[in-house]
Amino acid sequence: MRDMQPPKWAQRFLHWYCPAHILEEIEGDLIERFHHRILTHGRRAACRRYASDVIRFCNPVTFRRGRARSTSRYTSNHPLAMIRPNFAFAFRSFWKEKYYTLLNIAGLSIGLCSTLLICVFIVDEQTYDSFHPEVENLHVLGAQGKIDGRQQATVMAPGAWVPSLQNDFSEVKAATQTLSPGFPASFRNPETDLITVSEQFLCVSPGFKNVFQFDLVHGEKEHVFHRPNSVVLSASTADRLFGDENPLGKTLGIKHIFLSPNKYEPLIVTGVIQDYPTNSHIQPDYLLTLDFFKKSLPPSQPDWQKNWGADYGWFTSYIRTNNGVDPSRLAQLFGK
Repeated sequence: MRDMQPPKWAQRFLHWYCPAHILEEIEGDLIERFHHRILTHGRRAACRRYASDVIRFCNPVTFRRGRARSTSRYTSNHPLAMIRPNFAFAFRSFWKEKYYTLLNIAGLSIGLCSTLLICVFIVDEQTYDSFHPEVENLHVLGAQGKIDGRQQATVMAPGAWVPSLQNDFSEVKAATQTLSPGFPASFRNPETDLITVSEQFLCVSPGFKNVFQFDLVHGEKEHVFHRPNSVVLSASTADRLFGDENPLGKTLGIKHIFLSPNKYEPLIVTGVIQDYPTNSHIQPDYLLTLDFFKKSLPPSQPDWQKNWGADYGWFTSYIRTNNGVDPSRLAQLFGK
């Protein structure tokens, strides 16, 4: 019976390195083959071949320690242990299909970027002009009528409308008139001889500060438009013309094809306001007074503030109403 047993040292070596979950199957096959060789080749040759098979079977795949290290990654309790093979499989698939993968990634990237841009655009549109206080009570005046037999509409209003609304309707809390003279104007700092050209300037009535957002960096809100030649600058414009220096009381010259065609007319800086955001329909770098504009009109020109629609004197006009006022009802009352 002892002659039918394989070498003990070879069996111990097999038990040492072979993983337990395949040991029984491997050992059974080797012993079966050992018995067959005893009958065909003799015990000595069978023992020699058995030892040779055990030694040849010892390789990195079946070696006990190497196997334990290779399987420990998948039996770990670490949260990433279960999904790590999925990443490995995905990486191999991506690498195998490089061009198809690049096409998918490019499509996904374009889709995400497009979605983000659309969202940014929607947010920008939804918040347009919403930075003004009580923006739901802010309204622009317009007029409509027939000209040469055709119905026409405009977002400008005759000069007499705003004074009439303020005097006759308690629902109107504040109002202002603005006018863009058109064409760029040159602005000059006489102390440094620095000249800038801008189209972003408006002539406004004093009520501008009570209708729109008017966060002053320098100056007093109640006195910024008290002089005909007052000018209020945006913060970025003041920095460009005067640097870090406080510009209040400084002189600034303006040359414009209508307002002062032949020379620089002096303006006195009476205030500096924070820049308006980009999603605003007005972007004033310079706010001049309507009184300064009136100086450029010929003496024979009728008073624009008394125009009811049949003559010169149309302004972009805004009113701020009290809370709860229906603008359509106010328009009906004003039209009577």
